[in-house]
Amino acid sequence: MSKLLKLFVLLLLTGCGSDVVEQQPQVQDPIAEEVPLAFVIRDSSESVSFSIADPTLFNPGAALYLKKLAGVDAPLVNISSTLFEQPIDIKHVSASADGNKLVFSLRAPELEDASDDMQPKWNIWLYDVVSDKATKLISDELIAEEGDDLFPVFLPDGRILFSSNRQQGNKARLLDEGKPQYQALSDNFREKALTLHVMEQDGSDIKQISYSQGHDLYPHVLQNGKIAFVRYEHRGRNRGLHIYQIDSDGKQLELVFGAHSDYPNELAIASLQQAPNGQLVIGLRGGDSELPSTDFYYLDSEQYMDSGRFHDGNEAQQSAFSSSLFAVSPPEGELALTGKYHWFTPIFDESQRSLVVWSQCQVIDPNNSDNVIPCTEALLNDENTQAAPDLFGLWIYDETTKTQKPVVLAEQNKLIEEVVVLESKNAALETEYPSDLSLQNEQMGSIHIRSVYDFSGEDTANPNITAISDPSVNAERVYAIRVIKPVSIPNRNEYNFSTALFGRSSGQSMRDILGYAPVAPDGSVYVKVPADVPFSLELLNRDGQRISGRHESWLQLKAGETRTCNGCHQSTNELPHGKVAQQNSVNLGAASASWVGSFGDINAQIGETMAQSFARVVGLPTLSPEPIFPDVWREGIAAEADLTGSLVSLETASPLTDACAQNWTNLCRLSIHFPEHIAPLFALSRPQLDANGDEVANFRCLNCHITSDENGDAQIPAAQLDLSLSPSNENNQHAIAYRELFFNDNEQELVDGILIDKLVDRLDENGNPVYLVDEDGNLILDEDGNPIIEQVTVTIRPALSVAGAAANTRFNTLFAAAGSHANYLSEAEKSLLWQWLDIGAQYANSPFYSEEE
Repeated sequence: MSKLLKLFVLLLLTGCGSDVVEQQPQVQDPIAEEVPLAFVIRDSSESVSFSIADPTLFNPGAALYLKKLAGVDAPLVNISSTLFEQPIDIKHVSASADGNKLVFSLRAPELEDASDDMQPKWNIWLYDVVSDKATKLISDELIAEEGDDLFPVFLPDGRILFSSNRQQGNKARLLDEGKPQYQALSDNFREKALTLHVMEQDGSDIKQISYSQGHDLYPHVLQNGKIAFVRYEHRGRNRGLHIYQIDSDGKQLELVFGAHSDYPNELAIASLQQAPNGQLVIGLRGGDSELPSTDFYYLDSEQYMDSGRFHDGNEAQQSAFSSSLFAVSPPEGELALTGKYHWFTPIFDESQRSLVVWSQCQVIDPNNSDNVIPCTEALLNDENTQAAPDLFGLWIYDETTKTQKPVVLAEQNKLIEEVVVLESKNAALETEYPSDLSLQNEQMGSIHIRSVYDFSGEDTANPNITAISDPSVNAERVYAIRVIKPVSIPNRNEYNFSTALFGRSSGQSMRDILGYAPVAPDGSVYVKVPADVPFSLELLNRDGQRISGRHESWLQLKAGETRTCNGCHQSTNELPHGKVAQQNSVNLGAASASWVGSFGDINAQIGETMAQSFARVVGLPTLSPEPIFPDVWREGIAAEADLTGSLVSLETASPLTDACAQNWTNLCRLSIHFPEHIAPLFALSRPQLDANGDEVANFRCLNCHITSDENGDAQIPAAQLDLSLSPSNENNQHAIAYRELFFNDNEQELVDGILIDKLVDRLDENGNPVYLVDEDGNLILDEDGNPIIEQVTVTIRPALSVAGAAANTRFNTLFAAAGSHANYLSEAEKSLLWQWLDIGAQYANSPFYSEEE
């Protein structure tokens, strides 16, 4: 035994002060001795990296051990020693309910001289305790290496739940869309998105059950059968770690905790478990860290939906987080008398005990640098005190007595983690809900919104939902919803596309429109939505412009699933939303068997919404390709929509195909590209005819918004806006028109028949001229000996923004009835422009888009 280890064992027996959790002598607990354990011991002589943004990090030098008795003297068995000769990494160990099997993630040794893309992937292995045999679950090497498989856990029926960037369902959808099968990046474009999957214990029948553009991490099967997990989201303002739950077949995805919460000490979630008392336990540490120090907290997600708010919406005076389970584990570079914690695992034997990985606080002896001594307050208050290396051992911690006993003694440069107890415990319940077979056969789900005017329990309709439910009442209403989906973005090392395709901003990435649904007078919506597609919703006015904030969390429906929500939610609103078990909606539904003020051929049933009545009488509708709907509530179910503004009437290329215009299916998309669909509008001839049919004018955009006239002479484009379609000098992958519409430009003037940037005198903040000076700060004089005023260009702000159609008020005013460009654009052209602006005004909405095709 090394001198350092002998000293550490001595410290364990002597303790180090009243502020430290009491260590019991090495007298074995007879119950504890009967508990078999498994855990990972890794070599920590080199730094061990943790990153919440990249859970696939490879830290070689780990081994999986089995300890059939928890006593300190019980032997350790290395059950991974025969699998590979070179250093491997192992993490995310989980045990079956009967304690006879383990699943874990393993990454094979690094390959010399191989690129990152050619390195082995993380695979899931199964260890049978009875037969003492470890096998890789997916035996087919090609299938096994299709993605990184992490965080495996056993489902109640014996299948394996795991998180993977193989994206099995997403790749199938890409194939349906005519794209290559690739793994999509997360919304921040850094790593391939990890989503939840299930498979049989033989590695077959792999199915993706969660669909997102973030990372779905730390899945844990709760005692009620629900699967809790952490979703790392980073779309728009929705950035952070949020706890969700889902059923094992992918239904009933819902936010559990954390939409508006910061975690204690601004740490990131590093583990998620459920304690025997039913509460979640989260481990927190730095989001990008080489420090194993971890804080553990009880999280009361049963009562709280955010740190300071209950699920019913009421504010809470206390936090959802308990104080640290043991003691606050000090951050990097700091010491605490209570030492450092790294791991926590509960024991389900009603003894209120758990297993912890802990390192006692110790420092270098200031009088003898060869010695390590326990911390004291005096030493910690001395700025010259140097921390000794951490020594993490495995302990049984008794929450009742606040004492702990050793299970595995610490060794220098060894870190214990991923501790599981091989105990038999009650299996979790199963929570898969039955599916609607007709929807399932169509590969559709359905969503029912009781009222878009219900904002987290507040009636926002003017004057109220009851009043505007009468369709004969003239009121300002939400007209439709738009359903959008993300376009999967590949790794540029695999598919080298140009980032210029994102256009002005990559903040909205690329988006497809899945379709539209009408909003009934009471604000209700009931419509089919394609299954297994991440989507979000937008509220539209009668012009088809978004009037809501962007919904910055991805929703999903499984085939055959029907979801009901009360209403809508703004990202700044901290009240509850999106819960399966909701508070009552402010839309009470029908009060009688008829709808007041309606045409009358859609009857009502007490309590149902208008959208429910329509679906029951007429049939559950699919999404529409356009925000154009008949007024069935005023004119009856035989009413026809006014198709004047339909994209099918465009004289230029339309993103709406003939097939989808006639029959909108779950595979139809509106994908709008600037070069193909928007730019041709500028070159389109727009003749204005007199009574005799003779052309008296032409409102073609490029007649005025161009730098040369019909004779080829230079001219200042109207409103300093050049809509030329040739490549821009600023970025030759963008047309001049696109740059002029969305980027700052310099005002130009015509001098001697040549267009040049206009220059003006530079003035300081007080309005005084700024003069040119040399490198020594001396004024530069002209030939007459006068100081020279510095000349600067005049910036013109862009004509458009990517904030959405309704936000572009200057542009909208031009095409209003009294605007200078009234009637220049058709209703279909304006509809196309509004849709494009609302989804982010990208240059193209496919990473594979090429103007040459």
